[in-house]
Parts: sequence; C-alpha cells; structure tokens
Amino acid sequence: MRRGSGALLLVVAGLGVAIGGLWAFMKAAGAEVDICSGPECASGWYFAGPILVGAVVVGLIGIALLRAR
Repeated sequence: MRRGSGALLLVVAGLGVAIGGLWAFMKAAGAEVDICSGPECASGWYFAGPILVGAVVVGLIGIALLRAR
C-alpha cells in the first residue's frame, strides 16, 4: 500500500514540476503568463513558485513512502 501511494505521489510531483517548470520558463522567457482579472494582474511567479514548492514536498513524501519498510 505504501509503495503504491509513494509511486502515485511521485507521478503527481512529476506533473507539478512539469507544469510549474513550464510556467516559470515561459515567465522567464518573457511570455505573458500573468493572471489578470480586469485591470489588475498578478505575476506568473506567484503561481509557478508554489506549484514547484508543492511538487518538491509531494515528491519528498513519495520518496519517503517508497523507502519505508
């Protein structure tokens, strides 16, 4: 059960890294990936950063579950 959960968490972390990494790359490359609602816009960094941090945390939990005996 733990190994299956750990593997699933690693897959979720991989998807998070792919989405957050692509978003961060596009923002760094100059693409307009900001979130706008009306005249106010929030920087894309405010969304890419938490996605990447969450993916790292989920990945570490997945690795811990896979390594548990």
